[in-house]
Amino acid sequence: MMKGDVMRRTPGAWIPDDLSVDKNIWMLSFECQGLASVGGLGVAVYNLARALARKYRVSVFMPSHGRHMEPDIKSKYGFRRVGDYLAEGFRRGEDGRLYPYKIALERGVSEGVEYYLFCGADPETSCWLDNPIIYNDAITFEKMALFARGLRAYVDHLCVSGAIGELPHVLHLHDWHAVPAGISAKQDLEERRYFCPTVFTIHLLNMRRSSWSYIGEGWCQIKDEAHFIWLNGKHHFKGGYREVWDLLAEGYFEKFGAYEADLLTTVSYSYLEDILSFVGEGVRGKTGVIYNGCDWEYNALLDNVVRTFGEKIRSELGVNELKRWDMRRFLLTKALAEDKPLIRNEELRRLIHGLSSVGALQEEGAVKPFKEDGPLVLMTGRLDWQKGVDILLRSVPAVLRRIPDVRFLLLLIPIYQTDLIHKVVSEVANYPDNVRLIFGESRVFHLSHLSADVYAMPSRWEPFGIAALEAMVCGAPVVGAGVGGIRETVLDIREHREKATGMLIPPESPEALAEGLTNLLLIMRIDELASKGSNDEAKRCSDLITDPQISKMVSSNLRLGSLIRSNCIRRVTNYFRWSNAAEMAERCYDEARKMAEYRAWACFQ
Repeated sequence: MMKGDVMRRTPGAWIPDDLSVDKNIWMLSFECQGLASVGGLGVAVYNLARALARKYRVSVFMPSHGRHMEPDIKSKYGFRRVGDYLAEGFRRGEDGRLYPYKIALERGVSEGVEYYLFCGADPETSCWLDNPIIYNDAITFEKMALFARGLRAYVDHLCVSGAIGELPHVLHLHDWHAVPAGISAKQDLEERRYFCPTVFTIHLLNMRRSSWSYIGEGWCQIKDEAHFIWLNGKHHFKGGYREVWDLLAEGYFEKFGAYEADLLTTVSYSYLEDILSFVGEGVRGKTGVIYNGCDWEYNALLDNVVRTFGEKIRSELGVNELKRWDMRRFLLTKALAEDKPLIRNEELRRLIHGLSSVGALQEEGAVKPFKEDGPLVLMTGRLDWQKGVDILLRSVPAVLRRIPDVRFLLLLIPIYQTDLIHKVVSEVANYPDNVRLIFGESRVFHLSHLSADVYAMPSRWEPFGIAALEAMVCGAPVVGAGVGGIRETVLDIREHREKATGMLIPPESPEALAEGLTNLLLIMRIDELASKGSNDEAKRCSDLITDPQISKMVSSNLRLGSLIRSNCIRRVTNYFRWSNAAEMAERCYDEARKMAEYRAWACFQ
């Protein structure tokens, strides 16, 4: 059935051989940066796909979210209808009625990666698959089901048309939304005695669940067939997929994906423990980690910022050679006033613009600049309860007591947490001299990173935390909560001393956050004063550091801050590039291939 140079035979079955160059990797996701993305998932899928495409043939499969109809995207990716593909039929609802669907497929290419978007071929299907809203319960669940049917039909299409070489050598499912599509495709291939290695990556645990009537053959097209799953060290025969869904997974998508996949992965070793506490210890032996990465380059970002702002900084500040503190002063006292951030969601844009009279917020999301320069704490990301911006704001008074001229800059992407938006705006208004809040995509985003003295990451939980890498590669040490991936990217100064990249603090503790921010800010201020030749003032400043160990380190090296900045950049460059993530993915794919082989042997022994 399969070509000999692509597959090798296990008695009665076919599995991929070793994953050499040009093998087909299928990634299934609801998001991908550049097409449709609202968070870290889209960034991870996009960058991992690009990194793997240097060696493999990578295809990303998604619901269209209507993006193939946007002129700029259509032109950039060259989306064209896959002319000989059409999936049509009926789904049976819980009410017993039949619901017709007709799915088409658009193919495009960008940066060596192929993109396949499932879209509606009739108005009823289009209203779901082509809806621009990515996450909304009713819409999302409809998209998931149609995505599953569309992908299974594409597998059938390739097999019937004889395009066997187009089939995947790895199925890589990203987050719970991709579970119905991925497991349905895996099942379809297994019915043909092709045991495709299947990897399921949980980027963020959501604990969503549904009924068998949803995920089963009537709606998402997963058949209730007997098969083997790996559990507690060996493969076990199960009477049907419903048994796994109802009894083991208890209707949870992530548990189901973990049991059915050949390998369960996530983005950090710390977060893997959180996932196993939910999924169960039975799958521990088939787990792995694929870090996220960051391809920002310090020199490239600096060159871009200098091209954009350099002439204005020199003329307005009267300086020739730009220093970090010059960029900071320009950012805080000049550039903020000219920034017009972009909020893409119209409803949220109206909400934010309606708050223009509160505190330092002005028309169209702009903010008043600070009157004077000062040491800068930066925070970026979604305005989400998870990210802990409320914790940061509760830490502000304690930091102000020891560093009265500190500046906090929050560059946040609003989402549908309107109560939190109002709360944060109200809190920020209490500190008109020290805190600024910018909603949306800001023109000063990279300038802010290159200007920051310290980056704050007070997350309540954080599977990985790409933002920490983005800060560190710009030379900004991170004060972060000791949760999830932050524990693996940030090296605490109290443990790693001169090799440190920041400080880890207990989660949900404004007091510990304030202490960490204060100590790191003082280290960076002492470094700045020493680099300006003000050693006496730098030494007086070191007396304000309350941690004896850190105080001793600073006293012996007033330029400790510069060393920490260099550590930050070096750590990202050496360990957290997307090329490093691709190598981790390759190792996981190889483990999944071995597990798929064991699965095949279990079926036919």
